Amino acid sequence: MFVIQYNLEDMPANCQTFLRQRTVYMPVSKGEFVNTVSNPSSDLLSFVFSDKSNVSNSESLPIFLRYLIHLRFHTSKSGNLYLHTDIRLIFARDNFEFDPRVATYQMRSFIEGPTNPRYSPKA
Repeated sequence: MFVIQYNLEDMPANCQTFLRQRTVYMPVSKGEFVNTVSNPSSDLLSFVFSDKSNVSNSESLPIFLRYLIHLRFHTSKSGNLYLHTDIRLIFARDNFEFDPRVATYQMRSFIEGPTNPRYSPKA
């Protein structure tokens, strides 16, 4: 199941945009993740380490993509919001086995979208 939180209330009529959610297995060191808003004018989320001293230890370890979903939205001339064309999904087929002596991995989700411009006019 995919749960994607988004807020497209400010999307003007006759425009389009997309949202992409990546779910990955990523190494976690002693620092915890903190949820921050990536752009004050948007509700798109990103995750950063709260303890910067542990970032170098986990950066050398690989991050494994587990799921990806790509959604495209558009608004009509009257301003109604619709899911546009298709939904694209990627499911990793790999069986992930992690050695807890090397690193602890956690599943994390990242929601991304365009930032400048956030909405594009339809051609």
